Amino acid sequence: MTTQTHNPQIFPVNDNSWHDAILKKVGDNPNHRLNGYWKWLDENGRIKFIKYRLDHYEDGKFIKKSVLPVSRVNDQWIFRLSWKKNLPLYNLPELIKTTKKVVVLEGEKTTESAIKLLPDYCPTTYSGGFNSWKATDWKTLGGREVVLFPDNNKMAIVEFNKIAQYLISELKCDAKVVQLPEGLPHNWDVADRFPFEIDLVEFIESADAPEELSSFIDLKKDIKSKRWVHVGDSVRLYWDRKLKRTEVDKNINLWYKNDPTHTKGQAVVVLHEHRVDRVNSLSFLPIDREIITEGNKTFINAYRKKEFPEIKGDYDISIFRNHLWIMSDRDREAFDYLEDMIAHDLQKPEENRTWCLLLKSEQGVGKSVLFKMIEKLHGSFNCRWLETDELVDKYRPWLTRCYVAFVNEIDMSNEGKGSKRSKLARLKNLITEDTHSVEEKYINTFQHRCHYRFYLATNEGVPLDLARDDRRAMFIKINVLKRHLLEEDPDYFNKLWDFHYDDRKINEVHHHYKNVHKISAMFKPTVPLKTDAKSMLIHAGRDQAFKELDELFRSKEGVFKFDIVNSREVYEQIQMAEQEQQTMMRFMTERKITDWFNDISGFNFPKPFSKNVNGQQQRWWAIRNQDFWRQARNQDLMLIRAHFDGNLDPLHDKREQAKLFDEQTTSGGMYAN
Repeated sequence: MTTQTHNPQIFPVNDNSWHDAILKKVGDNPNHRLNGYWKWLDENGRIKFIKYRLDHYEDGKFIKKSVLPVSRVNDQWIFRLSWKKNLPLYNLPELIKTTKKVVVLEGEKTTESAIKLLPDYCPTTYSGGFNSWKATDWKTLGGREVVLFPDNNKMAIVEFNKIAQYLISELKCDAKVVQLPEGLPHNWDVADRFPFEIDLVEFIESADAPEELSSFIDLKKDIKSKRWVHVGDSVRLYWDRKLKRTEVDKNINLWYKNDPTHTKGQAVVVLHEHRVDRVNSLSFLPIDREIITEGNKTFINAYRKKEFPEIKGDYDISIFRNHLWIMSDRDREAFDYLEDMIAHDLQKPEENRTWCLLLKSEQGVGKSVLFKMIEKLHGSFNCRWLETDELVDKYRPWLTRCYVAFVNEIDMSNEGKGSKRSKLARLKNLITEDTHSVEEKYINTFQHRCHYRFYLATNEGVPLDLARDDRRAMFIKINVLKRHLLEEDPDYFNKLWDFHYDDRKINEVHHHYKNVHKISAMFKPTVPLKTDAKSMLIHAGRDQAFKELDELFRSKEGVFKFDIVNSREVYEQIQMAEQEQQTMMRFMTERKITDWFNDISGFNFPKPFSKNVNGQQQRWWAIRNQDFWRQARNQDLMLIRAHFDGNLDPLHDKREQAKLFDEQTTSGGMYAN
């Protein structure tokens, strides 16, 4: 007797008899209607199996759908899925050759709709219902950017989060899950009618990391693989090498209750019993090392290097550079500095650029799309988009989750959390320093190592109050309007967004600024370019009282004619003028005057003195020629009193002054004592 095998076969080339087999199977029953079929191909484009959809009706009313398979076994068509494992992803040949971001959806019909609606992405799906994904071979997606787009169904969302976690942990993908908005019908998908205005691209680009699910089912295995690292300074935080994130101890204890073999004690106690790896603290430094050692301190490094394919031959990034030209307000010096900035951040990521970029314009000129392209250059998993309050809040968990940060609407006015002064101080610290205190609820404060790259944008008139000698911001005011760009090229923004979504073009931009662009000697990572717009911003944001004092300083009225003043004399002069002229300076205080002294880099003499021989001793400030008065030899009372008498001007030739004083002292003149 011959034993017949039941191994599935690839469909014969140019044999479409499977279609007739489906029609015969469906028959003429009006309550069963064929509603599409889909070919599942292998890597060579050959058909492995077919799926067809059958809609079921009763009394002319739709009841349910069935998606059924057709396989080839022993040269016959059979109506079951004979392939049991390593099933292909849908649209596999296109997945293999494309460089586009992959979007995984649920079901063939939905995926076909997405292929039409999302030409800048590569949609795919897996065979079976949402919980049958483990039978699919996902290796084609290894190391790639993948967005999971579930139907509006709670169980589907759970399973898509599981897929995302699998892709992250097993295939090193940058996987995220679309967060569906409220108000969508149950089971809604991309193939359905949109119940309200929906931007699918925005859904995909704002997708989040997968929610934590029950992947903690084998504590012994995780101990053996050294999955966990204890962050000692925080006491309660642990670094998860598998999911590349920190977790608090109570969550780890809770999640490992899903492990049937772990029945005694807290999971973190077991970790320490097995000598869990330990570091002092966390870092996010753009260097390709997991553990960083500085002196006797060790840091786990959360940075993930984004890989870019090698670019060979010619390339064209003119659309990007043209938009950068627009963002520089078509100023050659600013444009060159922006290009150097991008190149510096890619070529020398270990160096701390101690200033941020701040762009101001009317709405709609493309600040956000520039930032989104820069995000792709660094890898979205290394970046965060923030609100202003997140910069200045007491609890800032984002500090440990990025090294590049974007704020689309920066506004450091008095509204929101904290005073204007404290907000600016916090922002300055974030921009300049490379060690930051991190506070999280119920966690010990710990020191985090990172030098951040900040990209800020605003439509506000005065988003920041910058000091006169500010070295923390490169400010560009973009004067072009959206309508101007569209008048020059009606397709300007379509081309720009197409460029942004084309990963091949982003690769070319990365190649140019990483490997080709030569950073000019004029570029300084510690000194921003000072533009005319920045000078105007500094003046516009300057305290009104300071502006009034600036005017008195320039006019050299009263006590301001001297290099040396004190707050009481200035205050009395202002009060007298206010009584006589009813000026707007009646709210001036000595504290405000002292703040002005500091703002103009005044020099506070270390010891009080009296400008008259028998006068009262007071604190004095040099508001002009500060460098001269800082020198200890020039702080002699004889010189100071000579200045008040009009006999010493630091701007005059010092040799002539020395001769004058020699004559006065040797002849017993007014300064002899």
